[in-house]
Amino acid sequence: MKQAWPFLRRSLQPARRAYLEARLGRLDSAQNPGRGAPMIAGFLSAPMGIGAAASLIHSAFRQVNITPSSFDLTPIYQPERSVLPWPPVPEPEDDGTGPVIVHVNAPESIHALSAIGAERLRGRLLIGFWAWELPQIPKSWIAPAARYHEIWVPSHFTADALRPALGDKVKVAGYPLSPANLSPELPRRLRERVLPDPDKGLLVLAAGDALSSIERKNPIGAIRAFRTAFKDREDCRMIVKTSGLSRASAAIRRRFDAECASDPRIRIFDDPLPQDEFDALFAAADVFVSLHRSEGFGLSIARALLAGTPALVTGWSGNADFSDLPGVTEVGFELVPPRSDQPQYNLPGAVWADPDEAAAAEQLSKMTVPDAARRSAIAAAAEERFSPEKWVAGLSPAFHAVCETQ
Repeated sequence: MKQAWPFLRRSLQPARRAYLEARLGRLDSAQNPGRGAPMIAGFLSAPMGIGAAASLIHSAFRQVNITPSSFDLTPIYQPERSVLPWPPVPEPEDDGTGPVIVHVNAPESIHALSAIGAERLRGRLLIGFWAWELPQIPKSWIAPAARYHEIWVPSHFTADALRPALGDKVKVAGYPLSPANLSPELPRRLRERVLPDPDKGLLVLAAGDALSSIERKNPIGAIRAFRTAFKDREDCRMIVKTSGLSRASAAIRRRFDAECASDPRIRIFDDPLPQDEFDALFAAADVFVSLHRSEGFGLSIARALLAGTPALVTGWSGNADFSDLPGVTEVGFELVPPRSDQPQYNLPGAVWADPDEAAAAEQLSKMTVPDAARRSAIAAAAEERFSPEKWVAGLSPAFHAVCETQ
């Protein structure tokens, strides 16, 4: 997620920040916020995790008779990644009074708030939705929190990282997800295209944004585990869904080539996909592998479970909130200092997971194509856990006090 704004990080200089602060002026958290429909701000038209998460919130509100408006930051700060249709359905104009959920992280808050504009924000409940993937936060995250009434986070793991500095302002929200409305023909056709025998072959799925922290997501670890687990099997295939690999550094592309070029069983899907084809990846797979080093939540893991697909995952960080669900198999790990391609993770004293790839390969080698009954049980439990209705009901009292429904 943190690679989302390379342009912004180049411009995060004191003079630039001072200019943006001046534009916002005395935008303080209102003491008595107005009441109205919520507005969601974020990278809503970008094919990356932080944008997908914001769109889930927008969708969840619509499912429970709350009519949100939105503010897409992508055309302003990441125009080259503004490729997804937004909004997905016609939506009302912002009413200027309801709560505002700004789904960007602390370093981008000043940019997002400035883009929305102080006049539009005054007198409203302001909520920052922040994701973070280490047990401690950078000190630079503390000051931006003063602009918000509440800071929502996706997991207890992230809350534990923020609360020592931000206290009770931090609220665990999680994310709402619903099963994909998908024709069964799409995953079937995908299996026929990829597997030698779509009825018996094993299809493994992994994912990672090449413009996010590839070390943190660690799809290359999943690739190595696949190759170790199935080195002598020709009935197995692997799909790695990446984003931005063609624009990633030459070093990252070489690492993928080194692991995949000599193994024709592994296919990289890097182009943005229509939503139904993206959903079909999770429904077609027999197992989703995430040997991540840290997650703020684990959206891809949750998507796999909703599709009824078992998940083999590192047993640490934000995904621990739902690792008790049927279908989840955890991989052991050691905590080690981060060595990331993104310097914000390399904090003094910080740790993240080093998953046991050998153990993951052994567990993966024992997995088989799940039958319909098992897939149904996995999907039903995930649907109950991530229900938009339950998610909205569990939001903070301050939000419900000012959020209007239809």
